[in-house]
Amino acid sequence: MLTYDMSLRGDEPLYEFLYESIAADIRAGNLPASKKLPSKRALAKHLGVSLITVESAFAQLIAEGYIRSVERKGYYVCDLPQIDGGVLAGA
Repeated sequence: MLTYDMSLRGDEPLYEFLYESIAADIRAGNLPASKKLPSKRALAKHLGVSLITVESAFAQLIAEGYIRSVERKGYYVCDLPQIDGGVLAGA
């Protein structure tokens, strides 16, 4: 299960902190391509945040190409191309 300390967000909105945390894990390779993410409800319960917070973070991750949704199956990490220097696109 993905675990992030939501108290470290400072004044940043919860969904934005969650989005940035997951995106950073994807760029760092901690969440490899094709890895299935937890369901929105399970992640919301685990982190102690609202379902809307997780939905908003996932929507931003989809919009930026970090994850994809597979109907009736869940959310999966996309394969991000690498650029010079080993930095992943979107970094």
